[in-house]
Amino acid sequence: MTATAVLAPTASADTSTAELRAKLRSSRKALRAKRARLKLVRADLAAARQLFALYAETPLEGVIDAVVGDELSLTDAALTDVAPLTPIDGVADDSATDETAVADATDDPAVSDATADATVADATVADATVAALVDVTGTEADALPEVLVPTADDIAALERRVNRLKASARGWRQRVEDLARRVRRRERIAAWNRRGEWRPLIKLAARRYDVDAGALYRMMIYESSGRRFAGTTYKGLFQYLPSTWEASWNPWRGASIYNGWAQIRATAYAIKRGYGPQMWPSTYPRAF
Repeated sequence: MTATAVLAPTASADTSTAELRAKLRSSRKALRAKRARLKLVRADLAAARQLFALYAETPLEGVIDAVVGDELSLTDAALTDVAPLTPIDGVADDSATDETAVADATDDPAVSDATADATVADATVADATVAALVDVTGTEADALPEVLVPTADDIAALERRVNRLKASARGWRQRVEDLARRVRRRERIAAWNRRGEWRPLIKLAARRYDVDAGALYRMMIYESSGRRFAGTTYKGLFQYLPSTWEASWNPWRGASIYNGWAQIRATAYAIKRGYGPQMWPSTYPRAF
């Protein structure tokens, strides 16, 4: 490694893992909010469709007629479905009385009054039921809360909102998945860097800067035998002078000179820029 710092166009350093995690948290929060909003709008759409179907296809007058018809049908059935009593063998049939007894029973004031009261009561209940149903459409209906029936245009507008929210939620979900994948990749890289597993890191950097991964690995072995703390004057995996490492050409100059992943990327970047023969005059020709 030469002591001369090589100047080259500055490349942008990667976003830090902490920043990626912060973006992932905020994106997940935005996705949850978008999904909650979508759920509410979907509920509004379902309710609007139900109201539209109910009031557009079944007018209120038809509902009342149906209810009154059911009440009358039920009354008729109750009157006609009563089965006659069956005589029991050996027991006298009380209904088989003479005409005089029947007449006496009918003439009984108590019996007549009870029958009359029952008839009047039934009529009163029936009148009250019909009156209550009719009042729904009469003047008493003004006291009921007004039902705002949605139109077809209202439903179409809600459907458009649902579609927009669905598309937005899909976009946020894709963003969350991408950020989560980048965070997982950073975590794997950090683990390789801590354990000194240089081969997968060299493959990543070589693919990023389109250099030969095998040659880059060989040059590292020639320079430091893969020891990140190797050297005294020249330091690290690829034996940089501190002044060279801290020069403006290096996008990762803010990292420690003993950071293996930073040195691997900086070296691949320098070779991509064509500075390999000048920066590593003895090992670059043998490796590449």
